[in-house]
Amino acid sequence: MAESRDMPDREQAWHRRIEASRQVKKQFEEIWQRNIDAYKGTPLKVTPSEDWVNVTLDAALVDTKRAQLFNENPDISLTAAMPLMEGLEGAVEAHEIVLNELLGPDHLDMQRVIDQVLFSVECPAGLGPVKVGYIVTTVAVETTVQQPIPDPLTGQPAVDPLTGAPMTVPVPQTVEVPIHEQWFIEPFSPKQLLIPHDFKSTQFDKAPWLGLELTLPKRQAMKEFDLEEDDFTGAKVTKSEHVFDHGDDAQVEGADDLVAFTEVWYRAAQFDDDVIHPEVFRRKVLIEGVKRAIPLKEVSPYQTIDPATGRLTPDSLIGNPIHVFSLRDVTDTAYPPSDCSLTRAQIDELCKFRTQMVQQRDRSIPLRWADVASDVITP
Repeated sequence: MAESRDMPDREQAWHRRIEASRQVKKQFEEIWQRNIDAYKGTPLKVTPSEDWVNVTLDAALVDTKRAQLFNENPDISLTAAMPLMEGLEGAVEAHEIVLNELLGPDHLDMQRVIDQVLFSVECPAGLGPVKVGYIVTTVAVETTVQQPIPDPLTGQPAVDPLTGAPMTVPVPQTVEVPIHEQWFIEPFSPKQLLIPHDFKSTQFDKAPWLGLELTLPKRQAMKEFDLEEDDFTGAKVTKSEHVFDHGDDAQVEGADDLVAFTEVWYRAAQFDDDVIHPEVFRRKVLIEGVKRAIPLKEVSPYQTIDPATGRLTPDSLIGNPIHVFSLRDVTDTAYPPSDCSLTRAQIDELCKFRTQMVQQRDRSIPLRWADVASDVITP
């Protein structure tokens, strides 16, 4: 009962954390949008005169540095750590081949992922967030397994007196068989990223939680979150508010309704009383525009706890599934400036200077007039 009484308070606490994060991020979003516009060649919403010269130096600087930082996907080399991997060098070599294949263009395509991350870091925001995970699709298959027959006297597995082998009996069993698996690293917009308002570092692996703001078509959201039509307040979302404005996301009549929600990945030991392990993460979903509170909380599908030891199993993901990359650290802030933010004032001044030069040349064009009656041209 205590858990159910505390639930509304805990939900409100998460809403307050998210809103505080949004308020901090909002201070930076205007310069982020200006950086994107300058890169594309549209630096101003309203032109200050008939002509405006845009010096697209942002594009030249960003694309040049991006190529210098990461121009090809390197091959990963693995080495067997002694003495733990002694005699298993062949397994390490096979793992190296598989790893490089997964990082290549037919799977994760890390070349393209890093290219997108570096653009976010250098141009708009100074932050390049990605979500990392693993998805497996399984089907239930009926099979039989050989189960030992216990000895009625000792309780131990009975042994065939003729062969000395344990006696077994076939038992039907349903097992989940993987039919598809996918490792993914998905970059997303810095405007979708949520960072705790009081987190003042770029060591994001130490953050108590990180969030991702998303939208889904209404019908898809109803299936995924088990919602009914009556659960919604009636307010409509027809476009995402958490992406950059490129002029192609206008609210269109007849567009599909969207459901906005926030996905939070948090260190469970810091927020849930039933967790002790400091590296266990849980996923929480907060849905906007619904009438009733829908507390959605689940364990991370990317982690497994060994019930015998309480430790994470070796195949578990360590750290938050949301990872944030940055190129520079600035003391006491989680929002380091991008390259374009650092040069914004200088490039804007250069654009203004070039514009004034054009205006000056236009105003300095010589004018001549003539007296038609006298055929005299006066300069």
